[in-house]
Amino acid sequence: MRKVNDEELVKDTIQDLFIKLWANRKGIRETDHIKYYLLVSFKNTLLNVQARHSRRNTLPLGDPDSFYLPFIEAGPVTEEHKRQQSLRLLEALNQLSPRQKEVIYLRYFEEMDYDQIAGLLHIAVGGVYKLHYRALDALKEILHLSQNDLLLLLLLCKTHPLLHLPL
Repeated sequence: MRKVNDEELVKDTIQDLFIKLWANRKGIRETDHIKYYLLVSFKNTLLNVQARHSRRNTLPLGDPDSFYLPFIEAGPVTEEHKRQQSLRLLEALNQLSPRQKEVIYLRYFEEMDYDQIAGLLHIAVGGVYKLHYRALDALKEILHLSQNDLLLLLLLCKTHPLLHLPL
């Protein structure tokens, strides 16, 4: 509460944390320092929530008709197109190593930063950068996309139900 002056946000974050812990209870390792574990988990969850809120609130879009992305083909993105792209991405993700898939999932779908991923995977931050780079490089090659188009595809497919399956 000292760093966040929004009591409701703190309460919601605590609830989200316990829901996440319950959902992932089978994958959580035992610890002798439960208080430390909960505090670090809470801090990371709160930082993720704050980061999402700050990203959403920093860019005023103005007139929606003036928003244009030149590297996307003209016209609206249909649900069928989004479904096809999601399937294509899912097939490509399944060709990665389990660690590469995990890094991509944590970075783009859980919106974790490199330090958080390193702590979660128990590897050095430099190792996360290297794993992330290699995973993106492999996806670019599999999908025959540029870096920018791949990142856009990850963003567009992030909310699609097909990608909520366990990778």
